[in-house]
Amino acid sequence: MNTQIRSFIADFAKLVAYQPDKIALLDGNGRTVTYVGLANQIECAQAWLATIGLQPGDTLIALMPNAIETIILFLACLRGGYTYAPMPCTATLAEVTRWKKLTRAKFCIIANSVSTQAQEQVKQLDWQIYSVEIGMKDMSWPANGHAQAISGGRLVMASSGSTGEPKAMLLDVDRLWSAGKAFLRYHQIETGDIRFWNYLPMSYLGGLFNLTLIPLAAGGSIYVDEAFSGKTFLIFWATVERFKINSLWLVPTILRGLLALSNRVGQVMQRPNINFCFLGTAPVSLEEKQKLSQIFGVQPLENYGLSETTFISSEHTQHLALRRQSSVGTIMPDVSLKLVPIEQEISATEIWVRTPYMMLGYLDQQGNIELPVDVDGYLPTGDCGQVVDGQLQLSGRRRDIIKKGGILIALREIELVAESYPEVAEAIAVKVDHSFYGESSVLYVRAHQPISNSEQFISRLGKWLHEQLVRHKWPENIVYCDEFPRTSSGKIKKHLLGARSEAHA
Repeated sequence: MNTQIRSFIADFAKLVAYQPDKIALLDGNGRTVTYVGLANQIECAQAWLATIGLQPGDTLIALMPNAIETIILFLACLRGGYTYAPMPCTATLAEVTRWKKLTRAKFCIIANSVSTQAQEQVKQLDWQIYSVEIGMKDMSWPANGHAQAISGGRLVMASSGSTGEPKAMLLDVDRLWSAGKAFLRYHQIETGDIRFWNYLPMSYLGGLFNLTLIPLAAGGSIYVDEAFSGKTFLIFWATVERFKINSLWLVPTILRGLLALSNRVGQVMQRPNINFCFLGTAPVSLEEKQKLSQIFGVQPLENYGLSETTFISSEHTQHLALRRQSSVGTIMPDVSLKLVPIEQEISATEIWVRTPYMMLGYLDQQGNIELPVDVDGYLPTGDCGQVVDGQLQLSGRRRDIIKKGGILIALREIELVAESYPEVAEAIAVKVDHSFYGESSVLYVRAHQPISNSEQFISRLGKWLHEQLVRHKWPENIVYCDEFPRTSSGKIKKHLLGARSEAHA
């Protein structure tokens, strides 16, 4: 694999020289930042970081909200050869302490909008801590002047934690930047006229990579907004129109919220000005993608990947006729897959991936970097799937393939069947131990509308499932939930449901 890894520093400098007066960032407070203005702000922020003592290779923990200042600080770290280690502003003292120990950070930047109590607690730790003003009309940094660009910028991200204790991933900025460039080439996005709405948390890769680095790699612009919440759905399309957003990056939570809202309104809402709509972070059903297209006139292109690898596959407008249930598009250029049998006598295969955009590795407690690949450089994804008609088709996580009485069952199949029931909005099947069969499942469901009598609802759903599924696939129990536990980026914390499942088996 001879893929050229591009330089973030060199490419960004060319963008600034080519379109200095083009808007790069804007927010709801009326602030706009051009490309040349962004370059100046990044350099000033980098100069300030140097004056407080950061040296190339040092790690900076940032407790910052979604804001223009956060993007500037992030890019300043990348330009200065520092390692940026974000955390949610709502992180507890215990979480910050663990992250500090794992990343070996000696510096912390905290937004002035973070609660006073949280700021005082963080100050008790043994490090240098500085506060940054958020939302000021005239953005400025305590230092001005020239700061030399230094390669080697890195990003330390916590994995989502959707399947258990988050891990610390060490990512190289040039690999991330190159992955973004490759994604844009694949989708033939060669214009700087795209504008994305950054509403994914900037303490996660979605907010920093998908909705910051990729739009900038295209020479586009970013409307910077607070992280999405329940009110996002109510103002979604009004915000799109107000800020002239023409490119979206949806996650399942947002997609389902928009569909639920349209069901209540009961009308088609065509949105012809959306040029690109990408969808990722967790699987969605084919029916949900089709509904979004029918109701809003927006064609979502689902992509699949890991934080550790960036993109593995992506749907493309030219290949939509090959779409199937659980398919997630064509394998991306430069990416190699091998399908490894889970057990010799079973047809299910786990997806292993090799890519030039791979993370550097996981950080352990001693500060060592571990990259868990095989001798050929392939990383196990933990996902099961196969390639059908050139499309990657997922069948669930490896841990979500159960063996019930010797029969292999993909829990994702049970979830998809349950989600086709008209009243069910979302379904999660969780593995449980079984005294006779060895393994079985418990099904957790969330409804489109509040359910007044959950027992009757579960009874109706159970009878219907028994008509749709062969007996050995029936779940041991069905549990109604008002809501599922989620991460800040909207992923379901399946391990928390798993902790409850034994009680419901």
